[in-house]
Amino acid sequence: MKNQIFLFVTIVVVVLFSGCKKEKHSNSPESIFYGTWVRPPVDTIYFYNSNGINILKTKQSQPWYKSERQFEFRNDTLRLKDSVSAVAEFYPMPTFKWLQRGSSFEIRLAAFYPISIDTKGIYTKVK
Repeated sequence: MKNQIFLFVTIVVVVLFSGCKKEKHSNSPESIFYGTWVRPPVDTIYFYNSNGINILKTKQSQPWYKSERQFEFRNDTLRLKDSVSAVAEFYPMPTFKWLQRGSSFEIRLAAFYPISIDTKGIYTKVK
């Protein structure tokens, strides 16, 4: 039953976000991330480009924490930026590691969820 609920939720999320119009910049190194990524059973993150800005969106239960951040991918390093301000800088995610380039990666969960146990999660691209 839980697997059926997870599958249903995943399908609904994919359908909803596939209807959103997002710019594709296929020549950028970040384009390898564009799409929906899941970490079963219920964690979903989204990478997309909006008006030339690469965005990582996570689901957050804490209303005070930003669920959207800028990202860049340079020299095989995923880097995040908490603000769209020109003053803010990108900071590296040293625990990011491709398991299968473009299909799955591992990262310390605290990189996306600041109030998180200090474990690593594996994300797989579904769309």
